[in-house]
Amino acid sequence: MEEIRDIFGKELLEIGKKEKRIIVLDADVGSSTRSLKFSELGQRFIQCGIAEQNMVGISAGLALKGMIPIVTSFAVFITGRCYDQIRISIAYPKLNVKIVGSHAGLTAGPDGPTHQAIDDIALMRDLPNMMVLEPADKKEMKIVLNESIKHNGPVYIRINRGGSPEVCNIDDICFKKINILKKGNDVGILASGFMVDKALKAAKILETEHINALVADIHCIKPLDVDTLLDIARKVRFILTIENHSIIGGMGSAVSEILAELYPLPIIKVGVKDTFAESADTMQLFEKYGLTEANIIDIIKRHLKSNF
Repeated sequence: MEEIRDIFGKELLEIGKKEKRIIVLDADVGSSTRSLKFSELGQRFIQCGIAEQNMVGISAGLALKGMIPIVTSFAVFITGRCYDQIRISIAYPKLNVKIVGSHAGLTAGPDGPTHQAIDDIALMRDLPNMMVLEPADKKEMKIVLNESIKHNGPVYIRINRGGSPEVCNIDDICFKKINILKKGNDVGILASGFMVDKALKAAKILETEHINALVADIHCIKPLDVDTLLDIARKVRFILTIENHSIIGGMGSAVSEILAELYPLPIIKVGVKDTFAESADTMQLFEKYGLTEANIIDIIKRHLKSNF
């Protein structure tokens, strides 16, 4: 199955053929991130080796010269290992650098516990001037990438490894807006990235039990679409967020921060708890940390039974 990262590589190449200012920098993982596809354009693909911090510094220099640098590596390394360089050299001066982290969340699977990027959203969301994006499928990946390059400023895009079913109708996707994929009034399930498909599947099963769940895709985690979020909150009894990330500092935290101030209602956050993730097959990890349709359904049913 063609993956989101495959579309990233192909679309980046096509955009690069037209936009000559794009320079792609890779940290010796281009075959995994699919940024290696850009090497077809010759010297505009820069192989920096396993020196991510240096790569970020180079990208800042290129941006100052009017280029549009796109730096690529695994999400856990490009955000964690390079946090200080991104903070001082890119976010602070608002440079036009696009940061793409692959193998996000638990999708590094059996590569090792140190490869599980479950705090990258928290790190990037905390930086002033940084836009944070997570496409849910291949169609949304194209839109996110194209619009990110048009945006003048720093952007972080996280993408997963592994196949992602098509969940977004391309005609309905509005960049930086929360996209409602299913209407409902019992519970609002807010999901990002890999979890959008699971949210839709859970909602379909809940419907057979007369529980009407609204499902929303949040591909733009920062800045968050406050107007649509408030509209959702006013229509449902409670909200459940689900993300391939820690529940601390991620999309669920962003949602909670806004609603706590503007429209308080019960919010349940589903994601990796306050722990380091283990290393195993991705689907086994999703099962262990509760990132499954079955867990979504169980939590919603228990909450409705005990509170309404």
